Amino acid sequence: MADLRIRGGIILFNFFLFGLSAFDKYLTKNYQREPYINHICF
Repeated sequence: MADLRIRGGIILFNFFLFGLSAFDKYLTKNYQREPYINHICF
């Protein structure tokens, strides 16, 4: 059961990151600024 929860968490985390980068691209396109995602080091 723990494995399923971990996998779900990873999927959620990836979805969150994807949403963040998409939102970031939208903001960058509209406001002509540096993408915020470039400043985050993984």
